[in-house]
Amino acid sequence: MSTDASDTLRLSAGGSVDHGPYRPVTALIEEQTDRTPDRPALVWRGAQEERTLTYAEFDALANGLAARLSAAGAGPGAVVPVVVGNSVELPLCMVALMKTGAAFALCDPVWPEERLRSVLRTLDPPLVLTSGPPVCAGRSATVVRAAGITPSTERPGAPPGPGDVAYGVFTSGTTGTPKCALNLHGGLANRFRFMTRHFRATGREVVLQNSRHTFDSAIWQLLWPLTTGGRTVVPEQGEFLDLERTVEAIDRHRVTVTDFVPAILGMLVALLESDPAAVRRVSSLRHLVVGGEEIVPHAVHRLREMVPGLEISNGYGPSETAIGMVFHRVRGDEGDHIPLGRPIDNCHALVVDDALRPLPAGATGEILVGGACVGAGYLGDPERTERAFVPNPFPSVPGERLYRTGDLGWYDERGLLRFAGRRDRQAKVDGVRIEPAEIETAAEGCRGVVQAKAMTVRRAGRNRLVVAAAAEPGTTPAALRAHLASVLPRIQVPRHCFVLQSLPLTDNGKVDLRALRAIVEDKLESEARPAVHGPGGARTPAQRIAHVMGSVLGLPDFRTGDDFLARGGDSLSAMSATLRIREAMGASLSLSDLYEHRTPERLAAALGRPGAHGGGEHGAPGGDEALSMERDARLPADLTRLARRAAGA
Repeated sequence: MSTDASDTLRLSAGGSVDHGPYRPVTALIEEQTDRTPDRPALVWRGAQEERTLTYAEFDALANGLAARLSAAGAGPGAVVPVVVGNSVELPLCMVALMKTGAAFALCDPVWPEERLRSVLRTLDPPLVLTSGPPVCAGRSATVVRAAGITPSTERPGAPPGPGDVAYGVFTSGTTGTPKCALNLHGGLANRFRFMTRHFRATGREVVLQNSRHTFDSAIWQLLWPLTTGGRTVVPEQGEFLDLERTVEAIDRHRVTVTDFVPAILGMLVALLESDPAAVRRVSSLRHLVVGGEEIVPHAVHRLREMVPGLEISNGYGPSETAIGMVFHRVRGDEGDHIPLGRPIDNCHALVVDDALRPLPAGATGEILVGGACVGAGYLGDPERTERAFVPNPFPSVPGERLYRTGDLGWYDERGLLRFAGRRDRQAKVDGVRIEPAEIETAAEGCRGVVQAKAMTVRRAGRNRLVVAAAAEPGTTPAALRAHLASVLPRIQVPRHCFVLQSLPLTDNGKVDLRALRAIVEDKLESEARPAVHGPGGARTPAQRIAHVMGSVLGLPDFRTGDDFLARGGDSLSAMSATLRIREAMGASLSLSDLYEHRTPERLAAALGRPGAHGGGEHGAPGGDEALSMERDARLPADLTRLARRAAGA
């Protein structure tokens, strides 16, 4: 092996760290319970109440639920879907299943029924857990409510081993069926013990779950604090993109640790800059993890300036590698390019060429992951597992397999890993990994559609998902979008749907993606031509609000009677519109006001009522569509531009 290759393998190592004898996460929680039984472990903030469980209460409920689930068929080898939203029951189900030896798979009750059916077919579970009706996607389900659990101090016997599956997380799949990435107890325990060391945990941590519960980053936010003596704060369902409520939760519970995806961090910075009093309300924060997309330095550096003592870490790692396995603590001297960082304890990140040979520092190649964090592959899909989890040829890297991330990267002269894009068509839209092929398969299931191609385009600093379909006469974009909304999670429903007579082809008969992109770009440019009436021409309050909403959505024809959500608004664009309407109207306006009054006419009328101050009830947005949006919407990529846009710059 060359000296350069040896140097690369040395750079790739996160360091061998002895965390002591292996202990699964369940055992770490039980041991902490024995040390601090009366300390608050979990706070759940519901719409009508706030509930706190001590460590002893949480463990007793988890034990009681584990006994019940074991009797119902949960045990080693099973992957059990948890179709439960944010609640006390969510972490209880996760821990109870691991106590039985089974793995959990987090699902969302508002996913389309066909999506849930597909998930259940993939899992083929012995039981399904819900907090709602006793039926889920046509299958009988076990309803879990904390009030109905018989507490027990008797803990299950044999703890799971490091090679046993702890949880599964669903990611987008190329065949149109979501794939379930399985992760191991050893990897999860290693990640948690690294975090305890990285954050210098003292047991006084208060961690806010700030990721949607179906994303793997929520797992550490919910469970890691319970291994240190800290406290987990579970917000009401639907609060994730309501930054004002996030700030209120941080202040109310004196939160010290949480997680933001980059775009929401940019929006937070814009909010704090527009409301200096809010800076004091987030002053309890001591550690922040930013992940899911490329970090935007401007927002990170500005937040560190505004909140003295706040440490921000850039986190990287695919869902197949125990939540994430590369960290970088921002120091402030990185300038405009913040690196991914270095692998965490007992993990490796190699940069290789097409033949999987290690590359020297400075050379760009595919990032391969090895060590304690590597998962078990994809449930029920050995072919896909074999392609992504390849034999490990490097004796210095522990483990039998390496995971091929499909990401491109390189190591700089300081030994820091940096990101350089994707090597396949896979893309990220608002922080979520998307397989265009899954969108295409779903679109081709629409009546009248002959062939479809999906792609992403950049608009207003965000990746937008677009689908173009060749279809029979009479097939409309609205019908195509309605079909996609019925079978895909909201984040995977394209923002723009175009129906064409035919798709452009290359000489060999394949779809000419370059020509198709040109057609799509031309259509988008036509839709985004400047409006005839700018801000100066908008005389009434409703017209001024319509102008702002249209600008945010890139729709110059947005009218005063148009529904913001129906015209393509999501949680992030709603937050941006809220901030800009405040400035344009000089009014105190909350995100929930915009959800409640979704047309410019209704919003202007609400703001014009005597005593109106824009501080509507802080409940979930009205209507099923708004609630689904809150649960499933996710985030953009270019934080700098988005933050400026949010602030009205």
